[in-house]
This record gives sequence, C-alpha cells and structure tokens, in this order.
Amino acid sequence: MPDTLVTEGGIAPTAIVALALCVRSLPAQEPGGDDAWDHGRLEDARRAYEQVLAGDSMAFRPNLRVGLMLAWRGNRDAARVLIARARRAEPQDTEARLVEARVLGWARGFDDAMAR
Repeated sequence: MPDTLVTEGGIAPTAIVALALCVRSLPAQEPGGDDAWDHGRLEDARRAYEQVLAGDSMAFRPNLRVGLMLAWRGNRDAARVLIARARRAEPQDTEARLVEARVLGWARGFDDAMAR
C-alpha cells in the first residue's frame, strides 16, 4: 500500500477503492437504521443513523429520528438542533412537523412542571 494517496500517475488505486467503499457504506447505513427502527432496536438504529450523519449532516430521516431519540432521553437542546436540520431538509414533511411539535410541547410541559 502506498504511503501517500497521490502518486506520479495520480491517485493511488487502493485509495480510490477505499474511498468508493466508504461512500457506498454510509448511505447503506440508512436502510439498516430504518430496519432497526422499525423493529424497535433503537440503539442499533441510532448507531446506523449517526454513521450516516457523520458523512451527511443534512440527511433527513437520520436527523429526525436521532433528534426524537435525544428528546426521549431529555436532551432537548440537541434534539431541537437535529429536528431543525430535518425540517430544513424537508420543510413540508408531515412526520417532521409532528415530531417537532411534540418535542416543543414536551419542552413546554417540562418547563411548566419545573416552574411549579
């Protein structure tokens, strides 16, 4: 394996193959995350979606679902950031609108409860 990615003839062939495998593996994680989500394996879904987000921070479904999982754990600020990204990616998506409304409602309910 060459020490550098660039050789006299251009990019090293092994680097091209490695990059191609990485590019293919990230989108492939999203269906795995969807399947895990659909079967209630939320930790597996979270890991798969986070791998997608590492390569594409604006991926709609991974942002939405990781955001929702963060909200369930009480991490409202991070949840809002990810859900806002999902809403920017798909502003008219009904599921995203409902998730955002629920999370904001939970936040208000929590704040009201803490004020008492």
